[in-house]
Amino acid sequence: MGTSNTYTEIELVQGLRARDQQIFGYLYDHYSPALYGVVLKVINDENAASDVLQEVFLKIWRGLISMTQRKGVCLPGCSILPAIPR
Repeated sequence: MGTSNTYTEIELVQGLRARDQQIFGYLYDHYSPALYGVVLKVINDENAASDVLQEVFLKIWRGLISMTQRKGVCLPGCSILPAIPR
């Protein structure tokens, strides 16, 4: 993205609800590396971890993941584990 913007949690949630592409890009740029690391530790497969990460962010963009200002981003059931191929 190349910008140095920062957003509060409330701004992120509101931006995602409004389908703001800049907010989504910020979220991806700032949170995908950490999320990828967690998923990779759980499933120990780089290709599958990349697929899971892509699915998570697609679900965020499509609004399939609940967004709350107090709890942050949460998949249905508050777990990424159901999305991980076994």
